[in-house]
Amino acid sequence: MTLRLCAADVHIGRVSIEPKPVAETPAKPYDTPMDLRHTVSRPTPGWLLLAALCGLALALLPDPSPESPSHNCRLWGMAGETPRSSAILQQLVTARFSLDSLSASNDDGWGLAWFAADDSDCIVERGAPMALLDPRYDTVAAAIIAARPKIAVGHVRKCSSGLCDIPDPHPFHREKNGRHWLLAHNGTISKTVLLDLIRPDYLIANPPQYGENVTEWIDSDLYLIFILQTLEDHNFAVKPALGEAIERLRPIAYPIPLLNFVLTDGATLWAYCEGNTLCYTYESGDSAFAAVMSQPPTLGSGTWVTLADGDLVTLTPGAAPLVENIEEYFEPLAVDDRDDDASLPHSIALSQNYPNPFNASTSIRYDVMERTAVRLVVYDVLGRPVATLVDEVKAPGSYVAYWDGRSADGYPIASGIYLCRMEGAGERTVRKMVVVK
Repeated sequence: MTLRLCAADVHIGRVSIEPKPVAETPAKPYDTPMDLRHTVSRPTPGWLLLAALCGLALALLPDPSPESPSHNCRLWGMAGETPRSSAILQQLVTARFSLDSLSASNDDGWGLAWFAADDSDCIVERGAPMALLDPRYDTVAAAIIAARPKIAVGHVRKCSSGLCDIPDPHPFHREKNGRHWLLAHNGTISKTVLLDLIRPDYLIANPPQYGENVTEWIDSDLYLIFILQTLEDHNFAVKPALGEAIERLRPIAYPIPLLNFVLTDGATLWAYCEGNTLCYTYESGDSAFAAVMSQPPTLGSGTWVTLADGDLVTLTPGAAPLVENIEEYFEPLAVDDRDDDASLPHSIALSQNYPNPFNASTSIRYDVMERTAVRLVVYDVLGRPVATLVDEVKAPGSYVAYWDGRSADGYPIASGIYLCRMEGAGERTVRKMVVVK
């Protein structure tokens, strides 16, 4: 199987930048065929050596940031008419939490992509080594800075699904409706759930790009296939399509919805937050541009704004970011005209915990529609169960559960993001909780 890349993919020549050693790796069946690429030799800028040294030194320090919870992969994206080179350099290479530095804990490769000035073609570069130790990452980052593209996307991978010994397949690429579509995702989604949502005929016409069977397929690859299916169903009206995709996926994503993504068609970039952290920044003026990252690149949020679960931010070159709740694009629900007791809830409901964030303990209100078995479980952002708060049959009504911030073994848990997941009456719902010690 060959890797399907943009028509204008370019392979940028390997350079030697100390202290990053050049790790020669054998060609893999998913590497881009060399006859589809041409080599461009580029000198190594002096500042890139300093950036590499700073990035390596900083990555070896303990991470003191409360805004960097442990979760799979990290994302980056930007859109602007004339993006400021120093800002891109900071976000990709030099900052304490640059994409390069974050690869220390997301060490299964990297991917960077950007579009030509007229957004008709794109360039995708990938690497299998950790970005922090791969000189090609610095060379590609320098190429992006030199190109000053209107749209660019980046990703460092911590493999949790499918093939792991290949260059980072993010951002995934497909051509549809005469445009190049790129998607980078972080988190894990059940492949069984995604395959249930993708129509068999659509999967046959649009097979996964990596792997020969379900075991080897990558969940994020299937995620893009599902999103493109809904895009085609909506005649490429992007926001209504994304609304349908999230509305269908959110209730059944198992064990918790980890749906963060960056999606672009080369003209606009959309970033969605659910399950993992995501933030954005915007600079106006002559070098107006906007960027999104899994977390701010420096200590303290600065001009970065943290998105909430359900937020969809649209970045268009030359315009300020637009933040909307994805539920604005959900299909209206049919009115339930049953003559049941109006004082009882007609579906399970999980309210936001209070207080949130919390330090010592928090309360969680929930409602049930009928006598049913209810489970209320706290998970970490990797989907691992931390504590079970409720696991019993409940009569119809409203209830409150309490969590003291301890694991099932009675140990205090660390600061970070946790997810409270409720199951009952054949339904699931999730709330995000923040613990601050």
